[in-house]
Amino acid sequence: MRTQPISISPHLAAIAIVLNLHWHVFVYATKPTPADLLLCQTNRDGTSECENRDKNPSSPKTLDDLAPSSQTDTRRDDDAKFGVKRISDQTYQDLDESAGKCDVFLPDPLPDHGKLPCVILVHGGGWVGGDKRNLRNYAHQLTKNGFVCLTINYRHAPQYPFPAQVDDVRLAMLWLKDQQSRFKIDMDRLGMFGYSAGGHLTALVSSVANRPMDVQCNTSDWRIDDPRWKDLPRIKAICIGGPPCDFQRLPLDNTSMKFFLGDSRRNSPDVYLAASPLAHVSQGDPPTMIIHGESDIMVPLRGSQIFHQAQIAAGISSQLTILPKQGHLLTFINPQTVTQMIRHFKAQLGR
Repeated sequence: MRTQPISISPHLAAIAIVLNLHWHVFVYATKPTPADLLLCQTNRDGTSECENRDKNPSSPKTLDDLAPSSQTDTRRDDDAKFGVKRISDQTYQDLDESAGKCDVFLPDPLPDHGKLPCVILVHGGGWVGGDKRNLRNYAHQLTKNGFVCLTINYRHAPQYPFPAQVDDVRLAMLWLKDQQSRFKIDMDRLGMFGYSAGGHLTALVSSVANRPMDVQCNTSDWRIDDPRWKDLPRIKAICIGGPPCDFQRLPLDNTSMKFFLGDSRRNSPDVYLAASPLAHVSQGDPPTMIIHGESDIMVPLRGSQIFHQAQIAAGISSQLTILPKQGHLLTFINPQTVTQMIRHFKAQLGR
């Protein structure tokens, strides 16, 4: 599947700018409403068991602990506050503009002996916007708990439609593997977190990794004989927030995803299939934590419930955490999202 760059119309560019501006205004002007956690586990017989979880008193308490940083990234003193050393704007691949750049977050000081688990963090933004800095404070929280973290930029639609973003995540994985000695990373304990569009990319990359090569190639611009396929490290655990997991349920002639998937589902059914994490769920996928706001109208909760149920049916360790009365953006800045992410990676990656 070959990615063909397309031009961005002024209308689409204006929409993207407005949405990005609205995002930054929103997160700095709004404080999250505390919410109890509803942790749900779907059983093989289709029944569900849910329990409330009290808030962790050690988790972040204020918006400043979680809000995405500005593009100028002026709050660098936060690194020292969290006991973190950040190595900024590393190049994992030469791509357009800031795409292909990543930030590495290391515990400071690094341990003298042994290797550390690592989590790659993939930002959201509707596949058209966002920046690695948006997940800086997620990285701070993880690194404070003994993880190495990598936040990445990737190419955006509509100039670069699917599967460019998926390949960029894979390129970051390969770069991290090459740098494992430098950063004292245990590649056998590699996790990935993503929210919204980043959650989709995380779910897709991890779910398709153990599928036949022809299926994997449908999610890539790489040729089937590309040697990079064999070098990709295995993801051992994922945490995804508010993830779009299935594009196959969209109406046949709906063009709302044309900017990302190139056409309607009627005209490009194979692309919609390839881009849907739900279509690739299979035994052997990594343990998964899904976090979703009960009141999310941007990415409805039902999609995560269906994805969770499919994982359970395939024998995958999967948990679904529902934040009552929280929408898409409030779930992102809710401290419980960070708490559940850290809890999941500690359990699965051994911290």
